[in-house]
Parts: sequence; C-alpha cells; structure tokens
Amino acid sequence: MAWFPRLETVESTHWWRNFYFGASIIALIMLGVFEVISHRHSEREGDLAADQLAKAQQRYDTEIAQLHLTSPFA
Repeated sequence: MAWFPRLETVESTHWWRNFYFGASIIALIMLGVFEVISHRHSEREGDLAADQLAKAQQRYDTEIAQLHLTSPFA
C-alpha cells in the first residue's frame, strides 16, 4: 500500500493522528457552515416562490377584470 502513510515510528503515528483529528474537526465545522447556508437558501427560495405566485395571481386577476370590462355580455 504505497498510498498509505508510513507508521513505523511513534512520532509519525502521533503526527498522523493529529492531522486526521484536525481534518475531521475542520470537516465538521464546514458541514455546519454549509448546512446553515443551505437552510438560508431554502428559506429565500420559499419567499421568492411566494412572491412569484402572488404576482401571477395579480396578473390573472387583472386580465379577468379586463375581460369583464370588454365583454359584450356585461
């Protein structure tokens, strides 16, 4: 296993243990940061979808009102 770090001395095992511990802590912190970012984006997406739906409803209501005004049956 040439890709595996050499663990022949106590010093090398100590260094690799600290390296992997630090890497795991950094990974956990990054996971938390990206989870917060993801949550904020999903909230913003919901707000934008609600705004888009409200604008579409307003356009629909305006078009129906315009059709009622120009209808020959009114």
